[in-house]
Amino acid sequence: MYSGYSDSCFVLAFAYIDRLLQNNPGFILTKYNSHRIGFNEVCINSSINNANVNISSASPMQINYSEDNYFDNAVFARIGGISLPELNLLEIYTLLLLRHELYVDSELYFLYTQELQLQNMKKEV
Repeated sequence: MYSGYSDSCFVLAFAYIDRLLQNNPGFILTKYNSHRIGFNEVCINSSINNANVNISSASPMQINYSEDNYFDNAVFARIGGISLPELNLLEIYTLLLLRHELYVDSELYFLYTQELQLQNMKKEV
């Protein structure tokens, strides 16, 4: 992966996509928007910065605190092949659709991790 972020960042992105779909039943994930939505969720994870975080909790703020790499949106826009203004708008729009609910408790985080591992195992078979 270009960013060098850990699996935790992507587990949280998966949780945000699921939450976005649950909170907005009219929103449909398609082959035309899934790349931008998934990419944007990773960007949201990476841009949240708070050094006063309990590392044992599975929250979005943990990711930026525990990751060695941090990129601003300009770098992520280049990696994702979209313009910086579009990425910034996607981030704002997504945060509104998520109702700014970014916390994922450790139990839910564990469930998402298990689901992704299960899907990965099915893919390998």
